[in-house]
Amino acid sequence: MPKRLTVPMVAKLLRKYEGNMASVALKFGVTRQAVFMFCKAHPELQDVLQESRETMKDVAESSLHAKVREGE
Repeated sequence: MPKRLTVPMVAKLLRKYEGNMASVALKFGVTRQAVFMFCKAHPELQDVLQESRETMKDVAESSLHAKVREGE
């Protein structure tokens, strides 16, 4: 049975899964589209989503830079 989406829980999971809505949806037992629409209806989640995705990009870039420095 799907869990009820709440702003605090969606925000927590967006941060945990680095903005990956499909992963958040799996945890709630709902579709990615349901999470997308919920985020769209709650503007405060847009900031969390953007911040989470930017953090993930920063981590990926840092890993890439480290590999380049190592000569890989």
